[in-house]
Amino acid sequence: MVHLEDDLWTSIQLYVLNRKVHFVNPDTDRVEEVISGQYALGIPLQVIVEHTNRDVTKLHKREKADVGRIDRTRGIRHNAWVISGTRVSVGTIKRYADAGYSIKEIQGEYPHLTQRDIQAAIHYEGDGAAA
Repeated sequence: MVHLEDDLWTSIQLYVLNRKVHFVNPDTDRVEEVISGQYALGIPLQVIVEHTNRDVTKLHKREKADVGRIDRTRGIRHNAWVISGTRVSVGTIKRYADAGYSIKEIQGEYPHLTQRDIQAAIHYEGDGAAA
């Protein structure tokens, strides 16, 4: 461990991590444990949040060809018919419509769906559409 003069100790900010005291070593500019000198990994949470938000936004993007289309993909919603590019089942949308929800109200529940998506689901007559 680097020897710090008394006046440097008074300007150092100490951190506690797992019941051990850490500080930013002025020679390396890295956080390390006072006794052992073992480094602590800093996790930049703001960067993680930004990357997570970016990735979630990418997950919600759909191909234009998927809008208003119904399909079934193995492993998605137990192989149920869904609005293409989503995990929203045709059966779910049909149940909303059968309960008296308008297309706008259904869209309020699923804002990422278009009117074409909802109309396609309501009018879909394929095998197992109401499942």
